[in-house]
Amino acid sequence: MTDRAVQDPEAFYDEYGHEEWERLERSLHGRLEWEGTVEYLEGHLPDGGRVLDAGGGAGRYTVWLAEQGYDVALVDVSARTGPSSTCRPTC
Repeated sequence: MTDRAVQDPEAFYDEYGHEEWERLERSLHGRLEWEGTVEYLEGHLPDGGRVLDAGGGAGRYTVWLAEQGYDVALVDVSARTGPSSTCRPTC
């Protein structure tokens, strides 16, 4: 880890943000977090519409939301994370 990444959140996520996608797959805790979050979102989001994924990082939830038919905008401190700035059902 670089010194800059330790003190600057943007630098940290520029350097390590891509690992967030895998974090939700590589451990039982990560998989439980994924399933719990998806279950929560399914129970609280209306059908269809627009969603802002603020702090969405690598875009794991952004892609899932788009696959569910939402028009999703991803905003994150790191310009290097995420599938794109917006993600529609075709992403």
